[in-house]
Amino acid sequence: MPAGPIGPRWALGSWPDTTWEAYSWYPQQFVVPNVVGLPGSAAVDVITDAGLTPSSSSAYSDTVPVGDVISQNPAAGSSVPGLSVVEFIVSLGPALTEVPDVVGDSQAVATATLEAAGFGVLVQSDYSPTVPIGDVISQFPAGGADAGSGSVVIIVVSLGPAPPSAFNGQGSRYVWLYDYVSVYTLN
Repeated sequence: MPAGPIGPRWALGSWPDTTWEAYSWYPQQFVVPNVVGLPGSAAVDVITDAGLTPSSSSAYSDTVPVGDVISQNPAAGSSVPGLSVVEFIVSLGPALTEVPDVVGDSQAVATATLEAAGFGVLVQSDYSPTVPIGDVISQFPAGGADAGSGSVVIIVVSLGPAPPSAFNGQGSRYVWLYDYVSVYTLN
């Protein structure tokens, strides 16, 4: 049928000794708009404004930002009857992955483990009287937590015990004189 508005179409004709009217209903064809890459809420508005019916679902995507449309069906530019359903999928962002527990591992092992699980690694360091030099003291997010694939895990690597403090807590400084191996108190 030819394209036209939704509604009655009539024709007036004649047959010998008779006059007749004919009515028919036919749907107008609408062009499906492109909503891929739009925020989900904007996609609903665009589809509705085009005279079509939106229907959304969601899925994880490593490439499409959270809340944006990943794909649609029917494809943009297709011609469909008015009020047809246009389905689209909205991104939930990267799939969540369990973060491996690397506390107590060496920096090299911890980094390799986290990278193999799909995470980036940011290394910081701090003193620890109990954790050997080069081993992981703590991590964020903690082992066992869920995080987006490709996100960064911060590990804190031990520098060993802190060096002796230059202050005795009473306002005096100890100066170490290596030449004489003696300690002087300065005021």
